[in-house]
Amino acid sequence: WTLENPASSGIFRWGPLQQRLRKYAAQEVVLDMCAYGMCYLKPTRLVGTLPNLNALGRRCAGNHWHTRLQGTVDVPTPTGWKRGWRTSFAGAYPAQLCRKWAQLALASLPEAQRKNAAGPFAASRGDLEASVRRWQADLRAARGCLGDDTALAELPAGNPQPWPANACGWGEVRRWAPAKGAPAR
Repeated sequence: WTLENPASSGIFRWGPLQQRLRKYAAQEVVLDMCAYGMCYLKPTRLVGTLPNLNALGRRCAGNHWHTRLQGTVDVPTPTGWKRGWRTSFAGAYPAQLCRKWAQLALASLPEAQRKNAAGPFAASRGDLEASVRRWQADLRAARGCLGDDTALAELPAGNPQPWPANACGWGEVRRWAPAKGAPAR
C-alpha cells in the first residue's frame, strides 16, 4: 500500500499515522512532478509498504522553468475553451509516474498471480477480468492509444483532469530552477 500527499503536508506529522508507519515499517520517498515530465515542481511524499517504493523518488534536476501552481488558466479544447485552477489540473498523476508505480505494483505480486491475473482481492474471476479490462483501457488512454472500450477509461465527473500540454505558456508565473550545484539566477 502507499499513501501520497504534498511533501509538506501535516498528515505526515500526525501521531496516529506515524505510529502506523512505524508498525508496518513503511518506506518514505519524495518526488518532484517536473522529474516526471510536468512543467511544475509540486514536491510529493509517498509512504508505504510497496516494495522498491524508493524507485519513484525522482527529484528536480534543475536547469528548467517551473510553472507556479497559482490562479486559473484558459486552455483550448476540441469543443472550445476551458478555464480551470492550475492546482486542479495538477491533481492528476503524470503518465510517466503512473506507469512506474504500476510496474512496481505488478512486480510486487507473486509470480503465480502475475501469470494467472488472479489475486486475493478479486471477489470473482468476472470481477477480476472487468478490473483488468478497465486498467488496460486506462493505460491505453494514458498512452494515447484509445481502443474500442474507451468508455471504461472515462473518469467520473469531479476526478482530477490531466494537466493539459497546452497549459504551459499561457501567462503563468514561472520560476527558474537552476541546475543542481549551480548558482541561482
